[in-house]
Amino acid sequence: MKELIPNPIEIESVLKLDVNVRLEYLIKRISSQDLLVSIETKEGYSTLFGNNEFPVCLPIFPNTTFAKRYIQDTAGDEEPSIITRSEFISKWVNRMINDGYGIIPFPVYNPIKMRIEGAVLSPQQLRDMIISQIVHDYGEYDE
Repeated sequence: MKELIPNPIEIESVLKLDVNVRLEYLIKRISSQDLLVSIETKEGYSTLFGNNEFPVCLPIFPNTTFAKRYIQDTAGDEEPSIITRSEFISKWVNRMINDGYGIIPFPVYNPIKMRIEGAVLSPQQLRDMIISQIVHDYGEYDE
């Protein structure tokens, strides 16, 4: 498992992408590097308000660089936490479903609107998108 670290130009350009294109970027990165990143606090994992269906959501990032940038932009004191793709798919998704959690894939802070922006997905949706990308890229999924 090797984390792919983007260069500064890529970071700035990706952060400007709309929510759907950022989601595609996230899925492709998770597929290619076998990991994803969330944010951990001293009390556990950081969560965000999602929507009425999923009021509690876990933010997910493609790597620690984007997670650190999010923490910096939101003036947080959390730390990025790497989760292996197989652990996420085999353990986290079912736990999140049972707890009623959603996912905000690759949220960004918009300083002009002073809010966090990102889509809200169910854990199943993100899992299915990741597996679909793996099958597309490698011809099969066998984790």
